[in-house]
Amino acid sequence: TGYQRQESGFWEAQTLLFELISSLQQIDEERKSESNGTFSRNVDNFLRKNLSVRLTSTKLAGMMGISISQLNHRYRQETGTSPIRRQLEMRLEYAAGMVLNNNTLAEIADRLGFSSAFHLSRDFRKYFGLSPANFRRRGGEAM
Repeated sequence: TGYQRQESGFWEAQTLLFELISSLQQIDEERKSESNGTFSRNVDNFLRKNLSVRLTSTKLAGMMGISISQLNHRYRQETGTSPIRRQLEMRLEYAAGMVLNNNTLAEIADRLGFSSAFHLSRDFRKYFGLSPANFRRRGGEAM
């Protein structure tokens, strides 16, 4: 078009090219904003489905088919924490509900993959600021 219409066609083609580039950039920005948080949501869903599995970054990255550094970097970039820390938080939040439902610490530890009731109790106290027994007495106030 630009060649056939000479100089005016050249400028018309330039304008069309810039409009096309602008549209492509806008589509790319929309795609990036839509995908923000998608990676961490996918990891969180995976972690939720595997609460009872004690994961390491190596195991989690392998199960998700990505490198450890990519897993940790992307997840921390979106959430501000590590995926392994997030799994512990999820397990403790789930444990809180089980404590309120009068499950024993041994049952909770076994179901959620803690190595013992002692470790569950220790992590629970660090996270909620109360022992599981005090948490139960207060009806979950710490949440």
